[in-house]
Amino acid sequence: MYRSFEWLRHGATPELATPPLFTVFDAPYARNKDLRWQPLRVRRNVIEDFLDEQDVVLPVRRLDDDGPKASQEVLTHGWEGLVAKDPQSL
Repeated sequence: MYRSFEWLRHGATPELATPPLFTVFDAPYARNKDLRWQPLRVRRNVIEDFLDEQDVVLPVRRLDDDGPKASQEVLTHGWEGLVAKDPQSL
């Protein structure tokens, strides 16, 4: 997946770029329901069910629950960064 921000970081301009995508990491409301008091793990399942078979709006990638392992995965793949949240958090 190539994004214009990556071109700025790496100085290379590939001939093709990935079409714009929207990634979702949380859903405080879905299908007219207030999910703010549900833990993130529940809200994440709602996102995945709701976005199933979408090709423009996607759930963010899940990484290992272990912080150092997740960080290493980011470094290994050369991804831009890492945002972590407790799956039990409201």
